[in-house]
Amino acid sequence: MRAYLVTLQDAAVATGNGTAMLATGYASIAYQVSGTFVGTVTFEVTVDNTNWVATQAVNTATGAVATIATVPGIYVANVAGQSQARARVTWTSGTSVTVKAQAVDVGSMNLADIDVQGAEAITIASGGVASGAIASGAVASGAVASGAVASGAVVDGAVVTLGAKADAKSTATDTTAITLMQVAKQISASAQSMDTKLTTGTDIGDVDVLSISAGENHLGEVGGKSATVSVTPTLTVAGAYSANDFVGTSATAMTFAGVARVNAGSGVIVSAVLIDYALQLAPGELWLFDTAPAGLPADNAAFTLTDAATLIGIIPFSTYYASALNSGSAGLNLPISFNCVGGAVKDIYGVFVTRGTPTYASGDVTIRLQIAQD
Repeated sequence: MRAYLVTLQDAAVATGNGTAMLATGYASIAYQVSGTFVGTVTFEVTVDNTNWVATQAVNTATGAVATIATVPGIYVANVAGQSQARARVTWTSGTSVTVKAQAVDVGSMNLADIDVQGAEAITIASGGVASGAIASGAVASGAVASGAVASGAVVDGAVVTLGAKADAKSTATDTTAITLMQVAKQISASAQSMDTKLTTGTDIGDVDVLSISAGENHLGEVGGKSATVSVTPTLTVAGAYSANDFVGTSATAMTFAGVARVNAGSGVIVSAVLIDYALQLAPGELWLFDTAPAGLPADNAAFTLTDAATLIGIIPFSTYYASALNSGSAGLNLPISFNCVGGAVKDIYGVFVTRGTPTYASGDVTIRLQIAQD
């Protein structure tokens, strides 16, 4: 089962959309709303990544179903078939509200999930149902009601194809007619034999790993991969910046190394956070490229770009949340998909542009990307 956790609203104290999370490929999202607040949290989804629609969620404490939450709690919504989800805050008053969400995919069902109870006794004698007597599709789905066949009503061996409990295991090939009971016993015997060898250290024979070709073959890999990549650019000039200035190492883009799982790989940027250690609270944007862009200006100079052909997305940072020592802002326009370009490359590249008038020293700005890797 795949799952990932995203903070959609982080101690919010104002009306806002917050951070959107990827919903594609997931069945449901559990939202945990916490804090002291007067207002509403509206659960919303989108398919086209532009138009957002409220969706119903179940309060797990009360069973109530609604599109909004006005009190802390855990709410679960169905997001099958949706592209993104978010928790939009309409603020009135209070201390703050935080919303964290976890998306999970569809789990598997086992026999414990099926409840069969007997109500009518039907006795079928041994051999009473011959092999092939019931044609494929002859019994429609739902034709046999729950409890219609009582426990013990079908005598051992009554269905020839299924076989009887006394049938011996069989290693016969596809051309030999055997019962399902024989197959099941053979599978059980083989599994027990392997388990015994593994627990006792018995040699199970040669395993030829050299014949496994290099590439995308996975041994024992289950579920998705994720990564968090942070970059703190070295500011060549630093100091007081004007609106629309480039912030970074002169003529050089930031490298977000290892965002892909493999060379020339791909993935999705699901969240982005800008950390402002200087408490400047200045709006800005992160421009992202699949190839290091050419023609960048010097640090603390007006942003110009002569090579926009490799641009893959722009993440705005506008709303900041401040502490006594630093502040942070969650990026918008997410998620953004990417493909790394080149042979032995797992990286993408970024350029930060300020739209305010901050004063930065080198090390005052850090950008963190959360990646869902393909």
